[in-house]
Amino acid sequence: MASATSPGGGYRKGDGAQEENLFRRSDYFRSLDIDLDSIQDEIPGRFYCSNDGKIRSLVDLTAMYPIDEYGAIYTSGLTFFRNSEDKGYEYMEKPLEGVHALAVAAYRNPKLDGNLLSPKYAVGMRKKIENLLSIAHYHKHDCLILSALGCGAFRNPPDHVAKLFRSVIE
Repeated sequence: MASATSPGGGYRKGDGAQEENLFRRSDYFRSLDIDLDSIQDEIPGRFYCSNDGKIRSLVDLTAMYPIDEYGAIYTSGLTFFRNSEDKGYEYMEKPLEGVHALAVAAYRNPKLDGNLLSPKYAVGMRKKIENLLSIAHYHKHDCLILSALGCGAFRNPPDHVAKLFRSVIE
């Protein structure tokens, strides 16, 4: 889950979608918001997956945004230190350290055929999911917590996105 054009989506102005929630609960902003790099002593590791599925270390930070249509940004070494919104973002008793995250931008308000993504968007979403899973495999992850990719503010149909995930995983 990610904004294709803006790190953290609207987290600076208080928007409340999934990516913004992660930014408020962790130090994820340190990785994606390059405006803050000049004041940081240590920057988390960043990798980029382009449209062609090639994974490379991200050195040229101007290449981070906009994220390619099928691209992603992989970040390692994050710390989650606040609880969820329904708990008032209170500090966690024991922060989660060493978390890895993948920023993949779903389609925003894609064309639908009934309750399904139109064929063009279904093919594109499948490729996004394939790249997401390829990056996780490349970094040897054997457990993923998946979001409702694009199924909130971006209005992708949840049942269809779930079926696409399932078809890629199988």
